[in-house]
Amino acid sequence: MLTSVASLILCGGASRRLGGQKPWLPFAGSTLLGHTVQLLRAQTMLVAVVSQKNQSLPKLPEETIFIHDPLPEEGPLMGILAGIEYFQEEVDWVFVCGCDTPFLSPSFLKVLFEHCGTAPAVIPILGQPQPLLGLYNKDLIEPLREYLQSGSRAIHRFLKTIEVTYLPESAFGNATSLSAMNLNWPQDYQQALQKIHPDLPADWGMLLASRTFQRSRNGGE
Repeated sequence: MLTSVASLILCGGASRRLGGQKPWLPFAGSTLLGHTVQLLRAQTMLVAVVSQKNQSLPKLPEETIFIHDPLPEEGPLMGILAGIEYFQEEVDWVFVCGCDTPFLSPSFLKVLFEHCGTAPAVIPILGQPQPLLGLYNKDLIEPLREYLQSGSRAIHRFLKTIEVTYLPESAFGNATSLSAMNLNWPQDYQQALQKIHPDLPADWGMLLASRTFQRSRNGGE
């Protein structure tokens, strides 16, 4: 378990394509967010959830740290900055992901973490650059502040303004097969469920998502 890297799980987005709040979706005996927290707790000592203020979240381990994203509807950079600022006295690096990457593998993270120090940002290329599976150094606090204060929000444009180590898919061997899978659409959730429960009916994921989102809108009751 690494003590030099903290994990940030971004979950403040609206999830419009999926139809509701992703963190609440049932997955592997937990919720999608709970599963991701547990996965990363096995790899890094510090795990934080970056969410909207007053956002309803499922129950999480008591060690989980909560950080508020002041502008969750304007892309991930503000949440990334909030997380780096929070941890800057404890670690030099943060690993950033969404709560919808349930198949992150320890071997994938090991390869990524081995490249800490090669540049202030380390980004895997899995088909295309994946900034929400990236490592960010605390030296980026000031560049991030300046970029955001200019009114810019696009993460890919920000990466063009700094030094980045891009890791090709070949660097990860077989570890990338599912690590980059994220759940943006109901059919993505269905596919993820069927990877752990192959016999599920074809429409089960959509039905489960609909019921879960209704429950989350009622405050988890």
